[in-house]
Amino acid sequence: MENAILVAMSNQIANRRSLDIVANNIANMNTTGFKAENVLFEQILQEVGSGNEVGSEISFVQDKAVFRNFEDGALVETGGAIDLALSGKGFFVVDTPEGQRYTRNGNFKLDEDGRLVTSEMHPVLDVNGNEITIGPDESDIQIAKDGSIETSLGPKTSFNVVTFENLNDMRKIGASMYETEQDPFPADSVTVHQGMIETSNVQPILEVTKMIEVSRAYQSAASIISDAEDLQRKAVNELSGNS
Repeated sequence: MENAILVAMSNQIANRRSLDIVANNIANMNTTGFKAENVLFEQILQEVGSGNEVGSEISFVQDKAVFRNFEDGALVETGGAIDLALSGKGFFVVDTPEGQRYTRNGNFKLDEDGRLVTSEMHPVLDVNGNEITIGPDESDIQIAKDGSIETSLGPKTSFNVVTFENLNDMRKIGASMYETEQDPFPADSVTVHQGMIETSNVQPILEVTKMIEVSRAYQSAASIISDAEDLQRKAVNELSGNS
């Protein structure tokens, strides 16, 4: 009876973690460059006590890791000269007080010093590791598919678009920025699109369906725990009445 409660509790904890992830996906379905997440679970086998059959085991479930879907989101045309989207598994490099970080959110803007920055005001870096600036005397910003930048004064520099060996080893910071200890390398197969932004790749109908299924599984585990506890109380009461 106790084993049934423990197994149901492990299932309930795993489902609660799943619900948190699904809810976060739904909350960020309109966040530029957001990547949908899923939970990876693993089975844990534990041998039962000596009072049961020799060699029998109980199966528990535990959430092991979060897996991100790095497939491209849909591209939406904005017409903004410094709105940029990436096709392929690459990232823009930005400078933060904690060091270099990586993002696919190309909804950039210019600060008062003419620096190209993210919505969090982090400077975007070029291939040489320098901040990208647009002077007050420059106009007609043109960004090629390879990330090279040209203005009315001629060619300037190129965006530093990078990728990594294991994208799921990257840690998320906020909704659309990442950090990692991996060494970046040029994302040669990635295309830069000017005047567009990449939407979230969350599929709302799929996530809502998943939330319903996980909620039902969570409630089912709760019912098992409640029924087992009722049986325990009944057994204790009957034993107390016979003593």
